[in-house]
Amino acid sequence: MKQPIGNRSNILIRCLARKLDSCCYWFYIMYLFVRNYIHKKGRGKQQTVYIFSCLKISLQIWGKNYYLYGLTLPPNFIPIVIYDRERPSFEDSNNVTVQRCFFAYEFAESYITGKTAADVGCANGYGTVHLAKFATQITGLDYSTITVENNKKEYADKPNMSFIQCKVPPIALPDESVDVVTAFQFIEHIQDQLGFIKDVKRVLRPGGVFICTTPNASMSIARNPFHVHEYTFAEMKGHMEQVFGSNYELMGLNGNAVVNKYYEDNSRWAKRILRLDPLGLHKLIPASWLIKPYNYLTSKMRKNLKESNSDTLNISTKDFILQKENLDVCWDIFAVARK
Repeated sequence: MKQPIGNRSNILIRCLARKLDSCCYWFYIMYLFVRNYIHKKGRGKQQTVYIFSCLKISLQIWGKNYYLYGLTLPPNFIPIVIYDRERPSFEDSNNVTVQRCFFAYEFAESYITGKTAADVGCANGYGTVHLAKFATQITGLDYSTITVENNKKEYADKPNMSFIQCKVPPIALPDESVDVVTAFQFIEHIQDQLGFIKDVKRVLRPGGVFICTTPNASMSIARNPFHVHEYTFAEMKGHMEQVFGSNYELMGLNGNAVVNKYYEDNSRWAKRILRLDPLGLHKLIPASWLIKPYNYLTSKMRKNLKESNSDTLNISTKDFILQKENLDVCWDIFAVARK
C-alpha cells in the first residue's frame, strides 16, 4: 500500500535516505518544515504550501523513481526537461538568452575581420564558428576535454578553426600570437579574473583588441551557482585600468521594450521563488548544492515565460542595443580594450 502524501515526516525520511546526493532540495524542505512547526498559528497553512511546492519540484525531477517514495503522481503530470545552464542551449524557451549572448559575436565581426583571434570559453563553438566567417584564423579554448574533442570533429571541415583544451589563466597560447581575444559570458566563471585579463594582454599583439562581456551584477536577482564572481561596472573599470590603462571603453547591453518586459517577468518569477528563502541561505551554502535546483528552476521559469508571452520567440539580436549612459541598469557589461 502506498504511503499517503499527507504523512510528511515519513516522506522526508524516505527521500533523504534515497537522494542524499540531491540534499540541497531537502535542506530547503527541512528548513521550511521547521518553520511550519514553529509558526503553526497564522502562517502554518502558507508554509505547508511551500513545503509541498518543494516536494513537487523534486518529484518532477525524479518522476521515474516516485514509487520508491511511496507517492502517486497526478495523471496530468508532465516532467520538466532540465538543461545544464552552465552551457548554451538552444530550445525555444531559451531564445532570449541565446540572442542576448549572440549579440556579442555579431558586435565582434568588425574587430575580427581579416585577423587572427582566440575565443576563450568557446563551449560548443556556436559563436566561434560564426567568427570564423570573418577571421583568417580562430582558436577556441575551453576547459572541457570532451567539449574540445567534440568541437574538433564537428568543425573538422573548417580549415581556419582550431580548438585547445585548457583551464585559464594561463591561456595556452604564445606571447603576442593573436590580434583579437574574445571572452563572452566567460570571465564570471573563473577565480583569477584579474590574472586572466593580464594574460589576455600577454597573448595580444601590439594594437590587439580584447572584447569581454559579462553579466552586470547590479541587475542580478539571485545567485547563479556557475558564477564565481559577477562584475559591477565599477569593478570592471578598475581591472581594465590596471591592465590596459586608459585604452579601454565600457558599454552596457540593454534591450527594447519587448526584451525588458521579458526580464521584468523573469524578475517577478525569481522573486517569488526567493520567498522560500527569507534568510538568504542560498547565498551561504556551497554552490554545488544549488546546481540541480538552479538548473531545474531556470528551465521551468523560461518554459513558463515562453508559454505566457509568445513574443519571446520572436526576439532577435536586433532587439538589443549598446549604450554608454545609465550603465548600471544594463543587463551586460561590454568592455573593449586595446593593447
